[in-house]
Amino acid sequence: MTLVQLTAQKTTFAADCRFRAIRDKMLVTSLDGRFALLTQDEFRAFRSGAVPPESELYQRLSAANLVRAVFDVKHAAALISERKSRSRTSASSSTSSSTRRDATRRSASRSSSRSSRTSAS
Repeated sequence: MTLVQLTAQKTTFAADCRFRAIRDKMLVTSLDGRFALLTQDEFRAFRSGAVPPESELYQRLSAANLVRAVFDVKHAAALISERKSRSRTSASSSTSSSTRRDATRRSASRSSSRSSRTSAS
């Protein structure tokens, strides 16, 4: 695990996010799953809020929904809702397929036990 030395954060710039060191870069992920891969210097600027609005970094951060001032709540909510519905669908389909599989096994075992009883008689 890599530990990252954090300096004071300006809480009015960055939107809520998660971050993780990957080699010499920082992966910063927004709540809706979009992300930006930043250099250490870019990450420091992001955390301290020292990113000029006209910069390329600001554009990348806002595209990843990581800037509080331009955070797109509706878009984030739609992405999160879509992700949740996909996980519910896949969970219910795997449950129903395992239920079908179990029912098929029970049916097969009943018929094999019937046939073995019939042949034993």
